[in-house]
Amino acid sequence: MENSFGETIRKLREENNLLLREVSAKLEIDASILSKIENNNRVAKKELVKKFSKLYKVDYNELLIIWFSDKIVSELKDENNIEEILRIAEQKIKNGKE
Repeated sequence: MENSFGETIRKLREENNLLLREVSAKLEIDASILSKIENNNRVAKKELVKKFSKLYKVDYNELLIIWFSDKIVSELKDENNIEEILRIAEQKIKNGKE
């Protein structure tokens, strides 16, 4: 299973040898909020995804995919017909791009 967004950014922070308070200061958010995001107890706002990508010098689209997948899982995790929902959503997206 792929890492969650929170696990991903925590790993990036640790790889860069940065403390929680250092990253929260650079991102101008409270350290407790960052901790909740890293522990998957809070969903980061989309604008933070770009800030994380710049701070850690990682591809924005890769982080965005992880972030969006977490949001989708959160919305659908308790549904019985996930596959059908995703299939129809994919069709709607494809039709919207034509």
